[in-house]
Amino acid sequence: HRLMKLLMVMRHAKSSWADETLSDHDRPLNKRGRRDAPRIGKLLVERQLQPEITLCSTAVRARMTAERVVQAFSGKPVLMTDRRLYHPSPRGFKQVLGEHLDGESRVLVISHNPGCEEFIYRLTGEFETLPTAAVALIELENDVAWDALGKARAQLRDVLRPKEIF
Repeated sequence: HRLMKLLMVMRHAKSSWADETLSDHDRPLNKRGRRDAPRIGKLLVERQLQPEITLCSTAVRARMTAERVVQAFSGKPVLMTDRRLYHPSPRGFKQVLGEHLDGESRVLVISHNPGCEEFIYRLTGEFETLPTAAVALIELENDVAWDALGKARAQLRDVLRPKEIF
């Protein structure tokens, strides 16, 4: 069994529309989002999928999701935000991953739809719906450099959806 890299693509948890004066970028999580995000973090730990680094959109709902997810992780989890993960194109995802990642073999990216679904489709050729707080698990050959994503053989292993798990 060859060593594999694992790319986890997560859509932020459920956000609130209560305050109509907030910009899209500044909307926080709602009650369900605040509940689901830490559950996903615990699930990743239970399944021994804790990432070495978490990359996240700068949007408030994505940052709140990331902070709640990484609370479950052991050690000092690395969490980095990048504005380019706020509604990125597949190419935007690839640029961010190529720039921030080096030797890591397990990475979590928290972003938005439709970008997450499109990125997963471009990498794997499979279309999966990603509801809020869902995580797609994508395996890559270990010798594929993060900045060469897209040229790699990527396989969708699973999609963890809160409503199906909790």
